[in-house]
Amino acid sequence: MMKSFTHTVMGEFDAAEQLQREAAAIAAETNRPYDLAGAAYSGGWLMLGRGDAAAAAAILEDGFVLAQKHGIRLFVPVLACHLGIAYLEQGLFDRARGVLAEAREEARAVGYTSAVLRSSIYLALATCRLGDVRAAQNMLREARNTARQQGFSGLEAEALFGEAVVTPAYSEESRAAILASLRAAIAIASESGARPLQRKAEAMLTEMLGQGSELT
Repeated sequence: MMKSFTHTVMGEFDAAEQLQREAAAIAAETNRPYDLAGAAYSGGWLMLGRGDAAAAAAILEDGFVLAQKHGIRLFVPVLACHLGIAYLEQGLFDRARGVLAEAREEARAVGYTSAVLRSSIYLALATCRLGDVRAAQNMLREARNTARQQGFSGLEAEALFGEAVVTPAYSEESRAAILASLRAAIAIASESGARPLQRKAEAMLTEMLGQGSELT
């Protein structure tokens, strides 16, 4: 399950798919709630990685309900977090904000720092889409600093990319801040092998630089 998750983060979807099939088969055989929730966690993440947010949401909703029903506190926050991301990617911003806020609180309750950070990052993106840019920027800045201090480099890169996304490019100063965030995110993602994040940041950087050349 965790190997599938890692391969998805690195953009190695075929390997992730094979490992996911194995995890799903084990879960089906044992029929243990813990195994089923774990397979939903990695399966939903794989669908997100492949860009199918609707399929991801369907898997994650089932896993989240199961984890809640059986009190599997380890999986409740991460399933809720990824479900919130799936809603966000479908444009369901209110629903995403509610689920991500719940995910963050559940993660805090069990001391799951990485889940707190990831939930905060995507909660900020939902908050921005709902119109509160300043609150989103503050949340992302806090998440980035905490991730850096505690050694979560991948989440630091996600927060940096988030900061670039929510920052309005209305001045040379803000434009420079966006470019700096993107370059830092690319450097960290490249070092850690997080290719999908690296590609997204590189595409946005290329677009920003292109817009700059059009203005000159």
